[in-house]
This record gives sequence, C-alpha cells and structure tokens, in this order.
Amino acid sequence: MKASNYNFFYDFPEEGKTLAYNSRTAALALMEKDKYDSYQKFQNENDITYLDAELIKQLKLGGFILDRDLSEIDIMKSRLLRNRYSTRQLGLTIATTLNCNLGCIYCYEKDFRNNKKMSQEVLDKIVELVMNQAKGLDSLSVCWYGGEPLLDMNVIRFLSNKFMQICEENKIEYSASIITNGYRLDRSLAEELRGFKVFMAQVTIDGPKEIHDIRRPLVGGQPTFDKILDNIKETSDVLNISLRINTDTTNKDELDDLLQLIKNSDLKEKIHIYLGHVKNSNDCYSKNSCMTTKSFTELSYEFDEKVHNNGFHSGFYSFPNLTGPYCTADSMNSMVLDPEGYIYNCWTEVGNVKDSYGSIVDESFEGNINLRLEYLLFEPFNNDKCSSCKILPVCMGGCPNSRVSGEDDRCSEYKYNLQKKLEDYATFLIKQSSMKEEHSII
Repeated sequence: MKASNYNFFYDFPEEGKTLAYNSRTAALALMEKDKYDSYQKFQNENDITYLDAELIKQLKLGGFILDRDLSEIDIMKSRLLRNRYSTRQLGLTIATTLNCNLGCIYCYEKDFRNNKKMSQEVLDKIVELVMNQAKGLDSLSVCWYGGEPLLDMNVIRFLSNKFMQICEENKIEYSASIITNGYRLDRSLAEELRGFKVFMAQVTIDGPKEIHDIRRPLVGGQPTFDKILDNIKETSDVLNISLRINTDTTNKDELDDLLQLIKNSDLKEKIHIYLGHVKNSNDCYSKNSCMTTKSFTELSYEFDEKVHNNGFHSGFYSFPNLTGPYCTADSMNSMVLDPEGYIYNCWTEVGNVKDSYGSIVDESFEGNINLRLEYLLFEPFNNDKCSSCKILPVCMGGCPNSRVSGEDDRCSEYKYNLQKKLEDYATFLIKQSSMKEEHSII
C-alpha cells in the first residue's frame, strides 16, 4: 500500500480530531488523533504494520491509501476522458441574439454585437441537432444566452416547445436556465419561462444604484438599477434568482451597501447571491481594474461568510467536488450557438467567428479546428505545474479559455481557500448531525 498524493490533513480542534480530505475521491473524514499518528508513521516509514485492519479498510475506502501499483494520474485521466467524450448528455448554450439593451463597461461581446435575427433555417437545424442525438441521450440542458436573450423571446418559445416535445417522446431529462440582465424580466415573462422549464435565472446587479448605473446602464446611458431590482422582487417567487455581483477593484468597497439594500428589499431568503470575477476577456476592460484570482478568492470568501451570517442563501458551505471536464469549453457534447448557427467552445468567444469551429447551417465552413482541438485534447497531467498540484482533481487545469489565451492566473479558487472551505463544511455537517452519515469518522 502507499499514501495518496492528494491527501490533506488539518488540525480540527473543535472536535479534538484531524480533518482528512482526499481531492481525488472527494472523501472527507474526521480522524482520531491516535489513528492519524499511526497513519503518519506508516507514511514516514513506509511500514503498513502501523495500521490495523480496520484503519486500512477505512483509509482505502476514502482513497487516502491505495495499492502500490495503481497510478492516480491514470485513474484521473480515465475519468476525465470518459466524461469529456460522453455523448449521454447534451449541453446547449444558445444565444438568441447578440444584441443587447445594456452597455456594460466590461462587456466582452461589445465588438460583436449585431441585430441579426435567428432565421427559421437556424432554428430548424438546432432542432435537427437535438433530434439526431435524442436516441442516445439521458439529459438535455439548455442555457438561454445573448446578448440579452429576452430581446427575442420567440426563439425561446419555438425551441423550448420543440425541445420539451423531443425529450418527452424519448424519455430525456430536460432542464433550462437563462442568463439575463433582468431589465425585461417582468412577472409575465418569468411565468412564461417557467412554463418552458426555465427554473433558474442569473441576474446581475453591480452595487448600489449610483455604482450599478455607471457600470450597467442602458445603451443610451439611462439608469437600470431600479427597474432590475423591481423585476427581481416581482419574479423571485416564480424563478430561482441567482444574483451575481460582477466585482473588480472599482466596486469591491460598495458590497456591504448593496447587501444591506438587498436585505431591506425583503429578498434575503428569496434569492441566491454571489460575486462574479470580472476578467479582461477579449481585451474588454482595464486589466488594472481586474483582481487576481487570489485576491478575488479572499474577497469572495469574506463576502460569502457575511452573506451567510446575515441569513441569505449563499455558497458558503460549498464543497470541493471532483471536476473534469472543467466546463462547456472542454466538453465534446457541449456547445455554444450564435444566432447565425456558428458553433463555439466558450461563452466568451460567441460572435467572434474566427474562433468558431463549425456551423450547423453551412457544412462548407471549416472553422477554427485547431482551437477546438486545443480545448479538447488538453490533459493537465502533462503540464508540469498542474501535474504536481494536489488540487488537480478539483481543478483539472483551470479555466480552458484562460489557458488557450495564455493567462497564467487560471487556478481554482480552492488553491487559496481549501482549508477554510473544508473546515466550514465539516462544521456545518457536525451541526446538522450528519457527519457520520454523509462522510465518516475514522
């Protein structure tokens, strides 16, 4: 037997035990001190006799130890490739339009905006795409995107009805969500979206009114804060509203004021709230205004803790589960579609045809196949920095778009807050009296 390369051990004085976590298996456990001492002797002296039979069983179950001839890299590689190339799930991010009614200062699509409508040919080809895969699918997930997707509800209406019919006929699980600026999201539209099985809406507010209206005005410069906030109040009982606060150095000091405003709006228990990391994608924004992942992670942790302590729904007790593939960009059966039928790897590329790798309407369009392969064939196990990192299983090389863009700062936030997140989660489970049930005590 040998020790896993992905073990983390932290002193957990609240229980007088050691908190053990394995990032390859996502196992979390509390270890008695004498058991941890035995494990340390086994690891330091490479002598299995320090471990009794029951301890060996528990450590092996959690992946903390494994057979000496097993390669953890090979195990992770097998899992990554199996999930990356699976065709049992289909994920579609559909930009109903590249037009938008807002003029956000950091928009990475601003150079690709246009008023082109999705033609009936494109609509039919999207339906055909789903129908061709239907027999082999377990699930279909759709994210309505833009531009501002609510500027063309007819696309959502037509495709939603087709998707739901196909899924019902083929016993496919169907789910949908929408990313909207919220300016048009009144109750009537929210109820219509729910009828199309859109249960979650991401809406962005960037600070109190005076801050938000500078960062996210209408294209003509008019304010948007009051209307968006009123729409959230009006629809939060119809849709699960996920309130994103796009954050950088210019608005990070206004977060407390916004939190108080949301609290005073009687939304505390009705929405989920979190910070979004503003990045300089497509050279859309001043790099000096963007935070590093490390500084953003520290701010986000403090904010989530404050949100939680104030009774909001938040991701404070999120758990570092396994990942791979990382996102839509490095998943073979996930794609981003624009209104003209061009296919992209990543949301940040939509509208930039030179980054498209195909078209559902123009079979002669060759596209950027090299970029597609760069996304799909990357294996972090072959990268010196990634292969030696203990959080590799929950990061898998970080943001694929940041990688292909040559950015070094692409690591997971867990690189900077893993111990805090694990301790918080373990404390939560203990308070819920479920540590023994959901994880284990060794």
